[in-house]
Amino acid sequence: MYSDASTKEIYVYKGEDTNIEFSAVDDKGKIKDIRIARGGRENGVPGAAGAKIESLYGLTTGANRDEINGIVATESNPAKVAITGRVVVAGKPTYTGVLITRYLVIEDMEGAVFSEPINNNPAGKTVAQYPEGYMKLVVRELRQKYDIDKSSGLNKVVVGDLSNVTAAELESIKRNIKIKYNTKDDARLIEKDGQLVENVDNVISNVRIQANNIVVEYKDQSIDTIPLTDVAVINKEPAIEAIERAAQEQIDRINATPDATLEEKEEAISRVNKDKEAALAKIRSAETNSKPTLDAAQQSGTNTITNDNAVVVKKDQEIGR
Repeated sequence: MYSDASTKEIYVYKGEDTNIEFSAVDDKGKIKDIRIARGGRENGVPGAAGAKIESLYGLTTGANRDEINGIVATESNPAKVAITGRVVVAGKPTYTGVLITRYLVIEDMEGAVFSEPINNNPAGKTVAQYPEGYMKLVVRELRQKYDIDKSSGLNKVVVGDLSNVTAAELESIKRNIKIKYNTKDDARLIEKDGQLVENVDNVISNVRIQANNIVVEYKDQSIDTIPLTDVAVINKEPAIEAIERAAQEQIDRINATPDATLEEKEEAISRVNKDKEAALAKIRSAETNSKPTLDAAQQSGTNTITNDNAVVVKKDQEIGR
């Protein structure tokens, strides 16, 4: 029943519909009344009917009563009542915290009442002494219910420049982001914890880039943030291909060097391959994560490679007799 049984709190989340259902069964198979009401008795009306229904802050607290025929309340078909709606605190769009306290009140066909309205007052009592049926509704942000799933980064979106992501690239990043339930501290939803949200668009309203981060905005305007590099990677293939091409061209020049011996050519080619691997390592490193750093790594590697020439040592001419 509770999100936190130790405090008798039930969490309701901003920005999405609330539907908290309560059920009851009776050994006679029927009850007279089931409702979610304020504390205290109104107008001296006896039984559950004296518990006042008051819907507030966008939430409707339900009630069901049938004195004549009764309400079916069996194990296979329990009587039900719910809190429904969407939290709205006028003038406080970012409000979180305690919203209202309510009581589940039930009356059977013989007039016995569960959570007698006149006793429904927690004042001066410890949580353990709170009246039966007591509940405290606490407003939470959606970022307390959801989180960005790490698998969003398993297939990073390739972009041309991490410092200048295009609208099309951002749309691809948004489609690639996965949202999971983060409900380990909400006992009512504990079974969902870690599961992926099927339709992300039902949960988030916007994905944007801020500084070097991806900001995911939920429907209630709360946000989660992850580094942009967790979900996107700069396209390094053109730079890699340029280094490999420069290395091959330099090797071809070395092999065409006049008067160079085989050993001199091999020594120069060895330097080319060593510098090529160093340039590729620099390009592939995590630190090379922007267009300027990528261009600089490519240019530096190319310059080094093109300076790897064969060193030709002057040979003594054979003097004929």
